[in-house]
Amino acid sequence: MKMKSMRIFVLAIVYWAMPLSAVAQGIQSPFEYPKAKPRTTQVVQASVLDNYEFRGVSRLDGETKVFLMNSNEGKGLWLIVGERDGDSGMLARNYDSDRDSIVVQHGTKTKTLSLARSEITAIKTSPVPAAATTAKNNPQVSQGGPEVRRRTVPESDEEVRARMQKVAEEIRKRRQMRRSVIEEGAPDRR
Repeated sequence: MKMKSMRIFVLAIVYWAMPLSAVAQGIQSPFEYPKAKPRTTQVVQASVLDNYEFRGVSRLDGETKVFLMNSNEGKGLWLIVGERDGDSGMLARNYDSDRDSIVVQHGTKTKTLSLARSEITAIKTSPVPAAATTAKNNPQVSQGGPEVRRRTVPESDEEVRARMQKVAEEIRKRRQMRRSVIEEGAPDRR
């Protein structure tokens, strides 16, 4: 009986020790859920270039300049393509006019920026001026209340003719000045 109990004792120890040795060896039971792998987080540092937007381009006398706007600071800067800006350290490497994009470099980081598209919206206009509709419906406005400008008295025919005569004289004077500039090369100031 002692021998039998000793065998059971040894078998029990072996039975419990086998799974412990498997765990020690890294073997996982097929009945367990797989263990989650530890997450590795990479810290991505924001680049200075992430704050800039390409807002405009100017080409004058063979020199191309691009306008970059820093959206965080609300400041912008003009860069000549191919030259480094001394204050910001930004370099506009090349401008692609077909794609409206610019390659910008700051330190070792490089980024391609596309030209921001503008939105064109139509202005809504009312068909009838507001002052005309209120003058019809409001007796105080039609009587010329204090908040409304009074209309000027219509001009007489003589006043209209005199004003038109002054305009015609001014036109003649300016035409004569233009002719003298063309003919003589110097303005004729009277």
